[in-house]
Amino acid sequence: MKLRGIIFFVSVLTFLTGYNQESRKNEIEIDFGMFNFFFDQSPILNIKNVEKGTKINGIFSSSIGLQYNRKIGQNHYFFIGVNYINTYYPKFAKVEYINLLPTNGSRKWFNIIIGYAYGFSLGSKSTIKTGIGLLYRHGQELIIIDNISIGSPSNWNELLTETIFNRDLGAFINLKYQLNLSKLFYFHTALDFQSIFLFGNRYSVDRMRNGYNIKNYPTRFNLSWHFGFGVSF
Repeated sequence: MKLRGIIFFVSVLTFLTGYNQESRKNEIEIDFGMFNFFFDQSPILNIKNVEKGTKINGIFSSSIGLQYNRKIGQNHYFFIGVNYINTYYPKFAKVEYINLLPTNGSRKWFNIIIGYAYGFSLGSKSTIKTGIGLLYRHGQELIIIDNISIGSPSNWNELLTETIFNRDLGAFINLKYQLNLSKLFYFHTALDFQSIFLFGNRYSVDRMRNGYNIKNYPTRFNLSWHFGFGVSF
């Protein structure tokens, strides 16, 4: 059974690499968004634990995406994809960071994207793509509003938090550089800017703005840099 699997894999790989570059119209790629700027106080480096002295972990797993590209003309592409963001900022729960409140304590987003890109070659191995599209965001984020001291003198602290449930629509633009590593595989890196134009859960937004008089949460924007690898066939 293992031998059959190896033969099948080699056969498929040989078939795919037999295509010339012009006949390849499909691409599947995976990417990792290490750096995200949410236009708030969240750390740009996308890690699960940002406490000083702790081990950095989850850099890659906290932001990951999968995308399918279809070439529909000489320089035109249609694409659809998904990406997942899961961040956690425990330091903001500490009383010494009370002057930074309110702020985002964590976010967990699942985005579905669809869009169009225009690409042009830079030599025989490099391609630049500019893309635009729409996104749907499903998830939630935790906003830390205040850190309240209990007792006199203070014996312990209690966080005042609010959970925002994301059911949002947005748009994005991106700029991608693609480098062919072989006839089959390529490396890519991209800058991506997302903006939400319709918050689906108005209750959460109105509670933040009218109940707590907090206007800048939830944030609409995300500027990210990510990179990854793809296969063309």
